[in-house]
Amino acid sequence: MPPAPFQPPVASPQPGAVPTSAPAYTMDQLAVAATQLVDAGRQAEVVQMLQQFGGPPLMAVPKEHYGAIATQLRAMGAKI
Repeated sequence: MPPAPFQPPVASPQPGAVPTSAPAYTMDQLAVAATQLVDAGRQAEVVQMLQQFGGPPLMAVPKEHYGAIATQLRAMGAKI
């Protein structure tokens, strides 16, 4: 009986890297996302949401709230 052909070891797949911090958003990214909702006739909702964070205007909102605003905009249907 001939010896079995050499089979190199198979590396097991490694899980994808898990982010350790939330993504950082810019005011421009938030403005584009908010504009999507305003253009869809939801300006009052956007204004009300921004008031929770010290706005409107968006420029008045502290940067540390950008992640939470992005989450809210996404929940409202914006693509961000």
